[in-house]
Amino acid sequence: ANLMIGSNNYDLMEQKIRLISTDNHKEKNKRIKKVADEAKDIEPYLTKALSENPNLELAYMKLGNYYYCCQKYPKAIQTYQILINKFPNSPDIETYKNFLIEIKKALSKQ
Repeated sequence: ANLMIGSNNYDLMEQKIRLISTDNHKEKNKRIKKVADEAKDIEPYLTKALSENPNLELAYMKLGNYYYCCQKYPKAIQTYQILINKFPNSPDIETYKNFLIEIKKALSKQ
């Protein structure tokens, strides 16, 4: 249940972020962070789901993405490193690795 609720809340946040990402407003990153910060219930649900079942690939991915949107880059990096280490045979492993590189770039720009 925690995975489902956290994942649904993440999907709702992602819809709002997609709208922001497509406009030409100058402060996109600030606005994305604000939307993510307002979605405070995502982290507790996904972390609870992972504490109950640490083999939920989707939960790690969405939690890492959530941290990225909140600009909590160290947490996003840590979550994606766990994701990559736990699921080396995932069909999405290359996507995860490439996104981890992007997160590290974002951190270095801070």
